[in-house]
Amino acid sequence: MDGSKRIERALLSVSDKTGIVEFARHACSFGTKIISTGGTASALRNAGIDVTDVSDVTGFPEMMGGRVKTLHPKIHGGILALRDDQEHVEAMTAHGIDAIDLVVINLYPFEKTVADPEVSLEDAVENIDIGGPAMIRSAAKNWRCRRRHRPALYESVAGELTQNDGSLSLAARQRLAVLAYTRTAAYDLSISSYLAGQLSEADLEQLEPHNPLGGLMFIESEELAVEDAADPPEIAEADESESFPHDLRLHFAKIADLRYGENPHQKAALYSSGGEAGIAGAEQLHGKEMSFNNFVDADAALSLVREFEGPAAAIIKHSNPSGVGTGGSLEEAYGRALSTDPVSAFGGIVALNRKVDAATAAGVIQIFTEVVLAPGFDDDALELFRSKKNLRVLRVSLHEAGEDPGRGIDSLRIAAIRAERFGLQTAGAALASDAFFPFRDSVDEAAKLGISAIIQPGGSLKDDESIAAANEHGIVMAFSGVRHFDH
Repeated sequence: MDGSKRIERALLSVSDKTGIVEFARHACSFGTKIISTGGTASALRNAGIDVTDVSDVTGFPEMMGGRVKTLHPKIHGGILALRDDQEHVEAMTAHGIDAIDLVVINLYPFEKTVADPEVSLEDAVENIDIGGPAMIRSAAKNWRCRRRHRPALYESVAGELTQNDGSLSLAARQRLAVLAYTRTAAYDLSISSYLAGQLSEADLEQLEPHNPLGGLMFIESEELAVEDAADPPEIAEADESESFPHDLRLHFAKIADLRYGENPHQKAALYSSGGEAGIAGAEQLHGKEMSFNNFVDADAALSLVREFEGPAAAIIKHSNPSGVGTGGSLEEAYGRALSTDPVSAFGGIVALNRKVDAATAAGVIQIFTEVVLAPGFDDDALELFRSKKNLRVLRVSLHEAGEDPGRGIDSLRIAAIRAERFGLQTAGAALASDAFFPFRDSVDEAAKLGISAIIQPGGSLKDDESIAAANEHGIVMAFSGVRHFDH
């Protein structure tokens, strides 16, 4: 036997309702009864599908703005009960609990919500799903099935139901359980990562270190052993690396599978930590699919042109620059970059830190180029690039550089937004920057916020303008003479 389980009763509760009607209709064709919540139940009824409300199952209405609806023994008991355990069966009978064989869930869009830099803490918290992860974990523990937001997973489960006459095989349930726990782990990590930004270093130090073998690790016994030793060993001075966290967790979401990796026999995929900046968040406007090597070289090219305040161009080949140039215009900057080594530039990646005009585009297409990336393109420039069938054209955010590097730096506005969000006063506050001010606009913005003092590294060609602005606004400005930040 393959352990197939017929799906007699399913619970559907989804935030993203894409494809849910089609999936429910397919399940119903095998005699599956559907129970559902709120908006999902309405969508299914509107499509002519017979649905039982969760509130009719639990005997309690949805309450507290939808915060409480599925956290009930008649839901979790129906999901968690082992059908071949007599004690479980007797408990279900005694308490009027009916089995739930299939759980289809996707979660409140917390990651999407906090990707907005202006989201309030209150909105972020309201988008933390409680009932959804609880049902996913219950279903996965009993090897049921769940679904996130990808129609492909609906299709695979529907195909399994068709193949097995309304049943799910043991292998399928095990696979879906792994996907379920992976999803809830990533979801919890995204919540933890966001909320950790609200904590102080002192708060974070209270977190207990995690032992991957299953327990907590203590060092007191080792310290006592050293003190009690007749001839204690020399203790080296503390290494700076001890300040690094004991438990480092990173969360990345897969954007796409790539055709192959660095070489044709290798596999590769593109992941992102979220947000629109960087190569992973670039918008492809033209050309064939990006390869692994394209992404690697494009990222190197982007990092390079971000370094420059004025118009700049970089040409990258096999992760190394074949030419870098600056100039009074983007066309001049590209011409200088190309003149450095026009032979190696053939088949390279071109990065530009300004909106591309037709004159610059005309220069770029004179030789074969794999990828061109910039913060924007004139219509005429884009038309020229599209005349090259295989040329990949990417529009990408350059962070501080943007379409006009240094102007606005936006960091000051973000700091002001966060100060307002958490009720912090900016009037009379001091402003510290780890990068110089290339223009006076940040000083003007600081004055609007009531900033009384600024410390910055200095070193810009237009430091005099920033100083003059500070004098006009009566702001004290100090120069540290040291720039130290990570690009």
